[in-house]
Amino acid sequence: MPGALVGTVFMLIAIFKFDLMGTREIAKDFAVDRISEGIIAVDNEGRIQYYNEPMTKLYPEFETFFSESISLSLTAKSIKTPYDILDDITSAVASGETITIGERIYTPEENDLVYGGEKYGKLYALVDDTEHYRYMEELQEQRDIADNANEAKSRFLASMSHEIRTPINAVLGMDEMILRESQEKTIRSYAADIMSAGKTLLSLINDILDLSKVEEGKMEIIPAQYDLSSLINDLINMIRDRAQKKGLKFKVIVDEKIPRFLIGDEIRVRQCVMNLLTNAVKYTEVGEVTLRVSYEKKDDRRILLGFCVKDTGIGMKPEDMENLFAPYKRIEEKRNRAIEGTGLGMSITRQLLDLMGSSLSVQSEYAKGSEFSFSVCQEVDTWEEIGDIMTRLKSASEDTYEYHELFHAPKARILVVDDTEVNLTVIESLLKKTRINIDTAMSGKDAISFSDKNAYDIIFIDHMMPDMDGIETLHHIRKSGMSKDAPAVALTANAVYGAKEMYLEAGFTGYLSKPVEGEKLERMIFELLPKDKISDGEDAVLKEEAAPSVETASEHFVRLLEQIPELDFSAGLLNLGSEEGYKSVLSVFHLTAKEKANEIESFYKNGDTENYVIKVHALKSSARIIGATDLSKLAAALEDAGRRGDTVYLKLYTEELLFLYRTLDEKLTCLERANENLPKISEKELKKVYASIAEIAESMDYDRMEERMKYLHGYCLSESENKRVNEIERMFIDFDWDGIVQTVKGALEK
Repeated sequence: MPGALVGTVFMLIAIFKFDLMGTREIAKDFAVDRISEGIIAVDNEGRIQYYNEPMTKLYPEFETFFSESISLSLTAKSIKTPYDILDDITSAVASGETITIGERIYTPEENDLVYGGEKYGKLYALVDDTEHYRYMEELQEQRDIADNANEAKSRFLASMSHEIRTPINAVLGMDEMILRESQEKTIRSYAADIMSAGKTLLSLINDILDLSKVEEGKMEIIPAQYDLSSLINDLINMIRDRAQKKGLKFKVIVDEKIPRFLIGDEIRVRQCVMNLLTNAVKYTEVGEVTLRVSYEKKDDRRILLGFCVKDTGIGMKPEDMENLFAPYKRIEEKRNRAIEGTGLGMSITRQLLDLMGSSLSVQSEYAKGSEFSFSVCQEVDTWEEIGDIMTRLKSASEDTYEYHELFHAPKARILVVDDTEVNLTVIESLLKKTRINIDTAMSGKDAISFSDKNAYDIIFIDHMMPDMDGIETLHHIRKSGMSKDAPAVALTANAVYGAKEMYLEAGFTGYLSKPVEGEKLERMIFELLPKDKISDGEDAVLKEEAAPSVETASEHFVRLLEQIPELDFSAGLLNLGSEEGYKSVLSVFHLTAKEKANEIESFYKNGDTENYVIKVHALKSSARIIGATDLSKLAAALEDAGRRGDTVYLKLYTEELLFLYRTLDEKLTCLERANENLPKISEKELKKVYASIAEIAESMDYDRMEERMKYLHGYCLSESENKRVNEIERMFIDFDWDGIVQTVKGALEK
């Protein structure tokens, strides 16, 4: 088409130069009348000298005007002439606009007719660009669809972040309380595994969110001063246990002359190295994983900080290298299908390194291992050398971690607002030892009411709440009331880009993301509380309700059970998690033993094998839980015999079962005598406890109920009240909340 236009230009120049315009039929014989573009040729005086056939199809006015020989000077103003059309075309050319005729879209073009350096006029053409514009419109529609889908994805990720992080917050928060308060190695080991698994889950969620940020161009590199030794320490702590569980050696080699204090985005550097280390451990079954940290001085202010992760794992085939950085893909999917992960780590690492002006170098040999390395430019804050960091870290790791609260603040008062009750419980538990006074609210409306009537030192507000969200709640609090000027902290699981800035702009003083970490929570409160309300440990100890020494009662309890050969104390403690839980279940076992033994005997004598099997099955489970191993095994054997109809076996061993069962029950009466040395509880106090138990049961709060039962075990009760408490405990174990309410109300009515 461009060639045809060029040919047309030369043809018309020839027509003008040699005065061929008198014979229009000659021009019409040329291909110019057969091309799709409409063409108009004008001379230097602006007179239309030629138009082609496509132009007459676009504008019939041309044919009508010239065929009727209407004088150009006497053109009627009421009809559109070719000169009016020519004006429209020149205006469109000048403004860069298109011309729409019917359903077609044309782009106007203007060209000078020049030959031999002499200008003979102008050539105007209407180029049919309909298909191009339709394609562009379709492309824009596709872009709009993609943008809408991307926005929907971002909304989904924000929602997912909140919905998933909320239960993780509860799990990790409660787990931290176990690690803080439990002194039993087995329980602490379980809790440590829960913490590790929870953080792994959190890491997977963060990978998905980070990839979304990078894809949207919203990931930022934020330089700040950091301690390189702390970064390396974190990497070692997060990887060492994973490597040890797989039987791998984890070697760390650090150049002792690296500057210790640097300026860079510590979080992103750690994330990149962590992704490499995690992959190395995942894909290595035998051998070792090595982390090497080195540096190269660039100038007086900067260094290239180098990290190299080498493993003796499965390696990669050359053809698999192209999938290494593809999101959601893993090398040799079938072979590695059992390996956990999203397949996002390497993709995120590469993109983060791009943002930091670096790249990842990869060397790999199939079945022998891989080596990943990168260097990032970091500013040097001070040239103090990092030194022998491995010796320092080894020494620190030998110290047993023991939680100590950062401060005590018995005179301070805070408000925590969250629509999820378990989140409130987590924060109350994490701050328990600080002695700070905590009020809780489960809605924005309640929070406003509380803050109007009380002067709080700090207010923590969750963002995503029904009816009134955290930002709206804060705006209402700021208008009036006794706490309108109190520092406010956004407490949220919303981890998408810009969240922190959004909360600060909304008027929050600070920002704390979920899952809430106890140390970060305490540190933030410590920074925001008035200094006159903070005291150190010894001065802040408050006098609490007089209660028996838990330690003394515990020692006495253990000593009594160790004297019962039918019980494996260690097994029972392992099954039930704590001495208090063990004691509660033993009490229920003892309370019901006589009745259940009589039922087993009755069903056996009456030949009711079906119910006999049901009862010995239940005994098998309950006996195993409390550590009565022999009794449990015999019950299991009799259950089997009953199911297969072996009456001979039932006859031989049922009496032995009943003897063991009743003997154990008799020895468990020591639990009743164990309370004789405990202080007695007043009737008024007992009714107060019963009233609180009724209230707790109505709200089905397991943790608070457990605390109340533990409190009652610290007192010597009368025989009737002891039976009542045991009955409440039995219902509590069966989650019979209605039964607890009725039992307690019966006691209160007396």
